[in-house]
Amino acid sequence: MINDAARRTSLDPALVHAVIAVESGYNPDALSPKGAVGLMQVLPATASRYGVSDPGSSPEANLRAGTRYLSYLMGLFESRIELVLAAYNAGENAVLRYGHRIPPFRETQRYVPAVLARYTEWREPEPPVSNAPHSILYMPGTTLKPSALDALLYRFGGMPHQDRL
Repeated sequence: MINDAARRTSLDPALVHAVIAVESGYNPDALSPKGAVGLMQVLPATASRYGVSDPGSSPEANLRAGTRYLSYLMGLFESRIELVLAAYNAGENAVLRYGHRIPPFRETQRYVPAVLARYTEWREPEPPVSNAPHSILYMPGTTLKPSALDALLYRFGGMPHQDRL
């Protein structure tokens, strides 16, 4: 359910899981002293912005509201995860008011690193990027003219023949 909600809003499921882990510990019945409800601890006023009238009515409704809000914040803060998370916790106006910085609220300053730590641990690793030239296998007995070799080396990131001397 969480992965589907994340994908529907073009979010990394690991990020949504990290937010849920910190916000509610995966408790769909969680209720904060400020009135935030459910897995993603969504305020009813925030949920109504995204067409969800009762974010505590079901985990699906809560995920729909929370992931839509998170996705909105990703656009607003140009995918700067630390600001997205600060805004999710303290509200986007607080991040804007403090000049696109994490607001100086103790809760928010603890929240952002806690979510980032889980997100870093759970997200898919980036595939390694290799700058090494591609290896080329030739049939036994194949010979290449220097100009053809230079073209292949250039095409696959190597240096032209005369520059290697």
